[in-house]
Amino acid sequence: MRQLVTELALEMQTQAPTQLWLTSQANASVYGSRRLLRSPRRSWHLSTGVPLLVGLTTEQLRAVLCHELAHYARRHAFFSAMAYRGSTAQS
Repeated sequence: MRQLVTELALEMQTQAPTQLWLTSQANASVYGSRRLLRSPRRSWHLSTGVPLLVGLTTEQLRAVLCHELAHYARRHAFFSAMAYRGSTAQS
């Protein structure tokens, strides 16, 4: 899995995720973090559900992973925590 994700990231000219997470959900997502005061270094995580690995063909899985890598390449992952907090905040 790591090798496939790294190859796809190279093809898409973006950075490979720092961590890969397996989950029990039939979903894939990216999460990015940046430690503003500690370090300018960014880390990001690609979460893939085991049901996807079992239920999709290789080409379908490649498409899902490319979709998630595109979120990272466009920096969508670094706003996910802020967007989530905003959507759950009570007025």
